[in-house]
Amino acid sequence: MAQAPGAVRTEPLRLRPLQISELLDETFRIYRGNFLLFAGVSLALALPGLVLNLLTGNYKVFGLFFSAFSDPNTFEHSGFGSDFNVTYLLAGYALILLVVPLTAGANIQAAIDVATARPTSIGAVFARVLRRYFGIYGVVAMGFLMGIVMITIVLIPLVIWILVSWSVAVVVLLLEGARPIASLRRSRALVRGHWWRLFGILVVTYFLAAVISSGVGALAGGIAALAPGLSADVRGAVLLLALALTSAMTQPVFPIVITLMYFDLRVRNEALDLDVLVQKARAESETLPPPLPPPFPSPSRPSPSQPEAGGGY
Repeated sequence: MAQAPGAVRTEPLRLRPLQISELLDETFRIYRGNFLLFAGVSLALALPGLVLNLLTGNYKVFGLFFSAFSDPNTFEHSGFGSDFNVTYLLAGYALILLVVPLTAGANIQAAIDVATARPTSIGAVFARVLRRYFGIYGVVAMGFLMGIVMITIVLIPLVIWILVSWSVAVVVLLLEGARPIASLRRSRALVRGHWWRLFGILVVTYFLAAVISSGVGALAGGIAALAPGLSADVRGAVLLLALALTSAMTQPVFPIVITLMYFDLRVRNEALDLDVLVQKARAESETLPPPLPPPFPSPSRPSPSQPEAGGGY
């Protein structure tokens, strides 16, 4: 069957327990091998927010910082805020709330499609996420509300424990078709006994992505600051654009890691690799023709001590 234009198809993920180094290697292998898919999804998510930031004039904040290096009194006589568009700002917040399920689920859905060798594309990823739009919203909202409640009563360690325990809930919702509360419970059951390992993986991934993003952002800031003949506003817009693109390029790393963690947990807890192999063997046995019967034995020659049938002395 022909695939849609831009469709991606890969080999399925080889299921096995992964060490942290192996998991990170597999993450970047998947990202490199499907760069256009993940970059396209991330840019599609980043573009509306970037446009609104430009329309609201947020880039002028960066421009003011560039001007402050040459004029310390810049903030006093800048007049910043006089032309600030509140309508665009409110539209930006509304857009953020609207795309929460897409931001939380699109790259995870792309990673699921790649890991399971499902034919996919940027459009197919968003279409599959939109089918579970309200379910993903439920998972994110419950995690957010729980975090707000716990931080209010100064229980930040408990918040971290809960968030790690629920870290694969979106994968469960998208891949297993569970409802929001069932997805959270399922995630907690999978993570049980592996919490510290997952916490370490998430921390390492966060710092790795932060270092890459900060390095590229600092490079972009240096170029914007040193480029001759640019106004402060243009320098700010260039920096805002570079930061948005850098964030979009590093954004898929976390969802891919979370998706791989889900499969790793199922391998460790449920022997998913063995189950898949059995299902594959059964599927192949159903499609193969029945084996041929064993060949008839060839007639044996009579031994010298026995007469042939029908013979006599």
